[in-house]
Amino acid sequence: MHLPSMGFRLAGIVCQVQAVPSRLLVDGFPPTIFVQMPRDSRTAQGVEENAAKLRAQRTRVAQIRVMPLPIDAQYFARNTMRRISPAQSAAMAAALASQSKSLLNVSGYLRADPRRSRWRAVLRPLSGSDALVADKSPIAELLNVAFAQHEMTADHIDATLDFLLVTLRR
Repeated sequence: MHLPSMGFRLAGIVCQVQAVPSRLLVDGFPPTIFVQMPRDSRTAQGVEENAAKLRAQRTRVAQIRVMPLPIDAQYFARNTMRRISPAQSAAMAAALASQSKSLLNVSGYLRADPRRSRWRAVLRPLSGSDALVADKSPIAELLNVAFAQHEMTADHIDATLDFLLVTLRR
């Protein structure tokens, strides 16, 4: 795909959290990797349709399906480059798992979409300077990734970059 106004040709596309409008999938569309969460069924259906159309056009395409993640004692520490300490992370996971609040199932997965659940009341005393604001809070974003419904993630960056590197070498 050539974008004359930008003066360069795209060698590949990484598409996260959405499908591409069908009308844009023209012959010559660049190799594309979709990173999507199957729990978001509308987006998943659009991505499947996009992938099928691109394959029919003989465009290189790949899909990474991002699944829910369990919240263990080190989930928050591990995913914030230790800006949340291991002790704070363990306390947060324990609070989410507490029997009286039951925000996690027995396997450590979130029971409900964090965009609609009551986790803020549970984690507020443990959140430090994080205001827990939707789409701004690191903790809120990590819970959205763990639930895996509709969120950007860096969890599969190695496979994504491998796809792009192989594309560049062709």
